Amino acid sequence: MARERARHFWNTVRDFSAPLGLGVSLALSATWGLAQNADLAAPPELNLPSTLIADQIYFDQESQYYRASGNVQIFYGGIELRAPSLAYDVVSDRVLVDGPLYIISQDGGQVLYGAFADMSADLQDGVIVAARQLVDETLQVAAQEMIRREGRYTEFPYVRASACEVCSENATPLWELRARRAVHDQETRSITYRDAQLRVAGTPVLYTPWLRTPDPSVARANGFLAPTYSVNSRLGTRIGLPYFRMLGDSADITVTPQISVAGGATAGGGVLRTLEGRYRQAFSNGYLELNGAFSRDDLTEKSLRAFLFSNGRAEFDNGIDLVFQTQSASDRSYISTYDFFADSRTSFGDDPVVYAQDRLNNFLRFARSSSDEVLSFDYTAFSALRDQTYDYKASNRVLNAQWTFLRETGDFGDLALNFGAQADYNEFGDINPRRRDIDRMMANLIWDGMWQAGDILRIDADLGLFLDRYGIHDDVTLPDAQNSTSGFAATRLSWPFEFRASNGAQQTLTPSIGFLRFEAGQVTMPSIDGSIDMIDPFDYAQLGQYRRVNRDQVNQYDVTVADVDVTYRYALPSGYYFGGSVERDHIISSGNTGLRSGALYTLRLGRSMGPFQFSATSRYNPDFERVSDVLTFSQSLDNVTLDATYTKLERDEAIGNPDPVRRWSLGLTADLTEFIEARLGVTDDEYKSDASFITGRLSYDNLVDWRSSVGWTYDSDDNEFDTINFELGHTLDWGGKVYALYGLETDTVRRYGLGVQFDNECLRARAQVSRVDNRVTGLTPITQFSLDFELGSFGRGAGAQSRKCM
Repeated sequence: MARERARHFWNTVRDFSAPLGLGVSLALSATWGLAQNADLAAPPELNLPSTLIADQIYFDQESQYYRASGNVQIFYGGIELRAPSLAYDVVSDRVLVDGPLYIISQDGGQVLYGAFADMSADLQDGVIVAARQLVDETLQVAAQEMIRREGRYTEFPYVRASACEVCSENATPLWELRARRAVHDQETRSITYRDAQLRVAGTPVLYTPWLRTPDPSVARANGFLAPTYSVNSRLGTRIGLPYFRMLGDSADITVTPQISVAGGATAGGGVLRTLEGRYRQAFSNGYLELNGAFSRDDLTEKSLRAFLFSNGRAEFDNGIDLVFQTQSASDRSYISTYDFFADSRTSFGDDPVVYAQDRLNNFLRFARSSSDEVLSFDYTAFSALRDQTYDYKASNRVLNAQWTFLRETGDFGDLALNFGAQADYNEFGDINPRRRDIDRMMANLIWDGMWQAGDILRIDADLGLFLDRYGIHDDVTLPDAQNSTSGFAATRLSWPFEFRASNGAQQTLTPSIGFLRFEAGQVTMPSIDGSIDMIDPFDYAQLGQYRRVNRDQVNQYDVTVADVDVTYRYALPSGYYFGGSVERDHIISSGNTGLRSGALYTLRLGRSMGPFQFSATSRYNPDFERVSDVLTFSQSLDNVTLDATYTKLERDEAIGNPDPVRRWSLGLTADLTEFIEARLGVTDDEYKSDASFITGRLSYDNLVDWRSSVGWTYDSDDNEFDTINFELGHTLDWGGKVYALYGLETDTVRRYGLGVQFDNECLRARAQVSRVDNRVTGLTPITQFSLDFELGSFGRGAGAQSRKCM
């Protein structure tokens, strides 16, 4: 009736009115002039509580109607209405709108569509016929009629709602909610359904008398999330229903009750109960996240089993940045039994949750750095999940801490005061071969100065004092405690000359004279696999610049030496260079009886600019025998990057090298075709064990429907693969994806999987069959089918892809 009434008034206005005013935009409070016969009375003032813009406006005195047509827009309180025409009833203060009409919210997140509307002048109340609402460009709500109340509530009788695109040629969406009544509360951003029915491909699958959901514009809201389902050969059928609860604006908790029924091979006929949870807390300077679970089962002697992981990060006002992770579990097989970490996880602070199948990782790291101070603390530890007799390749408690003060003394050089602490503990049990524990504390004072005498002469001087205390435990061959005091004094006079040729070439010639006295101290340490077996792990003194100084734990000796060095370099503008040096030294005294005075000759050749770069350095002893070769090479082409290194050191005291070295590495990255990329890395070490390996990755992606990758790490010393990862995926015509995966970690986990995944604007779904062989805890392999899904606009949001109407 309202629509017929509006059309009647429109016809009256059209037949008996004439244009009253023209303009692209007219304010509601504007004064109106007459364009009709002079005997007509002036129309009443158009006193709407909103702003009206239109191409033309007419007035009919008999019906007391204003009519606006052509690009009509009404603005009120941030709400905008658009329509081709409308009529304003002065008597009832109502607006009658001929569609198609659009009502857009202030933030643009909600849009109402309709064929006709009868609304109050402030757009707060009214009825819209053939209405459809789009919420946050995601959820479509449609009904024959829509009632708007109080500018807040939108009521839909006999409604259909879906996040799927509904096209004329495919009017049945993948899923939809049908309800007798739905009310959208714009203030609380929630939608309440009465007598709701969930339909999948047009078929009813679920009924509920009442359902309340947040609208898609809500990022966080209390309520249930999408359920999880899996069938596990070890634990039986598992069903989980996550519940999300906000704890204020900066914290929330998710609890997932799980129940395992129809027990698997391990669970028998019993019922296993698990409660998994996650707590998140955001702070102004960081975050905290907890992940954990409790289970009650009869699979072990402990009826109650649990694990708890924590991750966090903080940035303090004093400049200290802190990051930490803790992991604990009631027993070594609990996490593997329930396979909680089948997929990799990342905290909501974007830090990875570092979990390895054979250990629980814990670490605490903080650091502060400025121009005059360096503070760092790094503690890592892991709890072994393997059998006590397993020989891990790393200590399970490692501490590295240092504190450095830097002071500039102007013309008198610079001072550095350093403190350090290290610990390397092995807590694997009495029957484990790795038992030795080592700790140390150190303090040192370093002074260095540089003066320029005239335009050429340069004087460098260095002094250093080192104090070390070592504790070596659980080693019958070495004492429990050792103290060491060592130091050095050095000075060098150099005369650098520089010449530039007319072709841009640069030549430098630097003769120098140096003197060094080094007192090594006495420390006897075992060789282990960490930085603690280095006497100067933080390289405070940078003693590598003196080739006669050796501070390692094998060959320590006192030495006093004077030397003369001449270094020459010729460099072209193209980046090519060549040169060399001659160093002649005289051993004044030494604790190493095999050390003798002599010369060291060095040749250098290379290029340091452009896509092709290389360097070659060879050193010769006093007998002109080559004792060292170091080669580097890199080449960048349009689609290929190649780099390589080669190091060869002979056992020779002339270069201060007590042990031979043979090591080379090769790296290759290539875009073989538009869709294929290859990476290869090879490292081979002739003398050092567990240092030779081959890494590679080959990937294919045609950017349409096929993708695949394979990556590996091959241990050349043990002749076995450490890791293999394979993935193959194919996108189907109907939008789904099928994939296969394979993963191998040596002596740890082997995982296979086949799955299908669908991801579009209204649904995320994944079904996967996998088999996991965990060799750490000796559990039987798991065969599992898992299914999880998320409806777009419900739970955690819509998918990434969009299906569009053509």
